[in-house]
Amino acid sequence: MSINQRPKNSRKLCEIDQTQAVIQQLDKLRRSGLLCDVTIVVNGREFPAHRAVLAASGGFFAGLFASNMQENSQNIVNLGEIDPEVTEDVLTFIYTGQIELTTENAVAILKAADFLLLETLKSPVDSFLASMCQHISANPLRSYGIALDYKSPLFKTTALDLVCADFLDVIKSNEFLEISTETIQEIFSSDDLLVNSEEEVFHALLKWVKHNPGDREPLFPTLFPLIRSLSEEFLKSVVFSEQLVFAQPKCLGHVLDCITNEPRPRDCLDREDAVSSN
Repeated sequence: MSINQRPKNSRKLCEIDQTQAVIQQLDKLRRSGLLCDVTIVVNGREFPAHRAVLAASGGFFAGLFASNMQENSQNIVNLGEIDPEVTEDVLTFIYTGQIELTTENAVAILKAADFLLLETLKSPVDSFLASMCQHISANPLRSYGIALDYKSPLFKTTALDLVCADFLDVIKSNEFLEISTETIQEIFSSDDLLVNSEEEVFHALLKWVKHNPGDREPLFPTLFPLIRSLSEEFLKSVVFSEQLVFAQPKCLGHVLDCITNEPRPRDCLDREDAVSSN
């Protein structure tokens, strides 16, 4: 008989309750500090744990305990990069698959999951942050920056939608002046940018560039084409008088496109202002 074959009078049992009981007991042992063979230290706080359980979670711990790193043979692992306030929550998730997410702890848990390479945790946190994006920060630019830094795609998409919807308030904030070129391109490329007219987008771009002219003025010819339909009157009275535009042939070419080509409007509050006059 093949090793993979069973006699006809046999039966394979799979008792889910037993699996859950073992999981719960392991977590109880951890919380009680029993049979633990490693201690996670986060900013002076100690969290006893079981090396095998941590390694089985994959990601950072699997790599750590399977490698020749010094921590592999030690009983203490220092994780200064993680917020100690959420370490217990993360360990509970590793042991049980359960975690309570709130608008207060979700960002810290996202950062911890990203550092520990716990995709099974990071994905649901991403979904939660996307669903609660309006409550995470008063300025959606901050949420967008967090999502970008920690590669949180759903959170990033939702935050970008809020940035575009609140654009006229966003550009008044100090955070707007400090955002990256990549973020400027992402925002200004959006069809959903909600403005009264494209003139506001032009002025916002100038504001951002002139906040750090040494580094940003060379970027202007690349960013200026992100400005869409502008009225011929505005082009002649404002845009042509702007040195950043006048000095760059590429920018002048885009001005000509604005005058001669059919505009591609955004979702504006007042579309009539966004359509160029001929």
